[in-house]
Order: sequence, then C-alpha cells, then structure tokens
Amino acid sequence: MPARRDNAVDVITQRGRIIGLWEGGMATSDIAAETGVPLRTVQRWTRRWQEEGSLATKARSGRPRVTTPEQDARMVTLCQNHPKMSAVHITRNLQLPCTPQTTRRRLRANAIGCQVPARKEQLNQHHRESRLGFALQYFGADPSLWEKVIYSDKKCFTSVEAQTRHCWRKSGTRYEPHNIQERAKSERVSCNFWGWMWAHGPGELKRLEGRFRFCKTYCCHQSESWLFQIQNQSYSYRTEAQYIQLNL
Repeated sequence: MPARRDNAVDVITQRGRIIGLWEGGMATSDIAAETGVPLRTVQRWTRRWQEEGSLATKARSGRPRVTTPEQDARMVTLCQNHPKMSAVHITRNLQLPCTPQTTRRRLRANAIGCQVPARKEQLNQHHRESRLGFALQYFGADPSLWEKVIYSDKKCFTSVEAQTRHCWRKSGTRYEPHNIQERAKSERVSCNFWGWMWAHGPGELKRLEGRFRFCKTYCCHQSESWLFQIQNQSYSYRTEAQYIQLNL
C-alpha cells in the first residue's frame, strides 16, 4: 500500500465505516448524511468494494518525467568533462526541458554531488621537479637534522580572481586533477615579504617594498647580513644551524 495521505489510518477507517453502514442495509444517501461524506464519494467506495473488495487508494501515474535517459546521460558526461560548471549552465547548454533543480536531482541520483573544489597553487613542471628533487635529496635523513635547519623564503601575497565555488564530482575524487581549483592571481594588489623560521620558533618577517622581481635581487644582496642575524640567534640555543633557502 503506498505511503500517502489517501491511505492514512483515519481515511481507511472512515471508508470502512461507510462500507459497514452500507452492508448493514443503510441507503447511500443516509450514509452520506451520517458521515458527512459527499454522496458521490459514498457511491464510489461502495461500488469499488463490490468490484474489488479493497478500500486502498490505487497507485497514480504522477507527473511525467521531464528528462529522458539519454538526456540524463548527457548531463553526467558534461559534468565529468566540466566539473566546475553550474547546474544553471548545464541546463542551458544542453537545452534541457527542466529546471536547474531537476538537473541537480538527476546528478545526485548518479552519485555526483556538488562539493567545494580542492584549492592549490598553480605549479609548472619546474616547480614539480624541484620539489620532488628536494624531497629525494633529504629522503632518509636523520630527523634531528630538521631541528637545526633554518628555512627562509620570499613570498608575494596578491589578490586573486573570482573563481568557481563548487565542483560536481563523485565521492573520493576530490584531488583528481580536473577537480582541483588552482588559484589564479590577479596581481591588482600585492605585498612582498621575506621571512624565516626553524624548530625553535618563527624568526623575522620583513616587508619588501617594490616589485617582486626587484625584491628577489634585494634579497640576494641582503642574504649575508640576514644570515648573520639568524646565526646569532642559533648560537643562543647552542645549535649549529644550517641555512636552506627554498627556491621551489
């Protein structure tokens, strides 16, 4: 029996009362007056009881499905090729005869949810090779080595362009390349900083004025004086520090 209001317990009870009065010899017009149910409704249920012996509401076809299986498959394919496309644009691009909300339901039915994309910095091949080389160079090193290492680097903080907030993907695919949102820098506003840190805590953070290309040259000229300050602090901990500048 379908779980709907037409098959609720109180509704079925009222229909049973109608049949009970009718089988007791009461006229349908009197039953309608007694129960407060319209006469045509009383007549319909007494006729149904005679023909089928059931008081349950029959299943109804409901609203026809507005998309075909082929259109559903096209939604899934488009989402896999363009996971950061919104449901509104998917509906428009495929010219679907449905609302964006229906498009979202179809995608969820195919185990494709709307998630926040993973965000990472834009890396070229040189960046990847440099990072891998650094990791391999110190692979298997004594863990106590890192207590003596001083890390130093320059950083340019810039404004970023507006990007997609959501991504259509299946569970467990967050870090697949096409589901990652790389940060695109607009560079309308930028601030350059140089700093260092080590196991005993953070060091100096210095803001560098000018363009980033100029700041790189400035850091090279000032590296010896900064290194002297860093080494002075390391002596206070009686540690023989090693200076590593990350150019990854």
